[in-house]
This record gives sequence, C-alpha cells and structure tokens, in this order.
Amino acid sequence: MNAPVDVASVLRRNRLLGELDPEQMAEMVTLGRMARFDADQIIFDKGDPGDSLFAVLKGQIAIRTSSADGKTMLLNILEAGDVLGEIGLIDGRERTAAAVALRPVELFRIDRADFIPFLERHPRLCTRMMIVLCDRLRWVSENIEDAVFHAGSRAGCCCCRTVTGSRPRPVCG
Repeated sequence: MNAPVDVASVLRRNRLLGELDPEQMAEMVTLGRMARFDADQIIFDKGDPGDSLFAVLKGQIAIRTSSADGKTMLLNILEAGDVLGEIGLIDGRERTAAAVALRPVELFRIDRADFIPFLERHPRLCTRMMIVLCDRLRWVSENIEDAVFHAGSRAGCCCCRTVTGSRPRPVCG
C-alpha cells in the first residue's frame, strides 16, 4: 500500500501556492479534499463549470483542446506540484480546455466557494495568482507568435511545451 501524500509538501512546489506561510498552508489544506482518477479518465471537459482548482499530488494529466471537427491539440502536461483550473476558479466561467489523466492520478481539489473567501483573506496570494496568470498569458502569446512566424522551422513544436510550477519546458524533441 502506498504511503499517504503530504498535501502541503506537494503544494509548496507550486509557484502559486508555495509562498503561503505555514498557517495559511494549513488553512488551505483544510479547504480541500482528495480526488482520484484512473488512466484515461476525464477530470473535466472543455465547457464544464469552472468550479474548482486541482493540485496534482501524483500522476500525470494532459490538458488538451479540440475543434468542432474533432481535431485535438495537446496544450500541456502536468505532474506532481502543478495546479490546474485557475482560470475557471477565478472567473467562475466554463473550462477553457479538457483535463485527462494520462496515468492514475491523485488530486487535491478546492472548490471555488471555499477558495475565493480564502483569497479575500490573503491578498498576497491574489497578487501571486495575477503574476502566475500573466505568465501563462505570455506563454500563450509566445506560442501564437511561434505558430504564426516560425511554423516552417519548428513545425508543431510550439504547441508541445508545458508550463509547470516554474517555467515552460519542451515536451518534444
């Protein structure tokens, strides 16, 4: 049997949550609950309600989107320490992409109804979240630029980078 995961130690690896002080982290851990998914199981689909944030404790998740004609594009691969669902969590609107377990995953889920009051009590985390979301926006802008201006020299690779708790990293050759 596997040992239980120390949620706080995994959350500390994330750029967004890693700066919480011990009391804030303890409070954060009380807000969430564990969720487990098998390989190939959908965690959420594009268009689903953006009602929660997930932190990956174990496993690997693909973030992908698809077009109306069935084409699929891999946007990101997330691993232990990464967080997903921030966009929907903040604005409460529907998910902008789908999340699918690539292997069995263990997640820590925090619902929007619990997280927003937590943010209101801890404004430094609000500032940190803005920085992380701006980093993501810059990453998306760079990928669009790469796709438009460098399509011939790096065909397809621009869509195969992953943003983690630190910096984007290539997942292709």
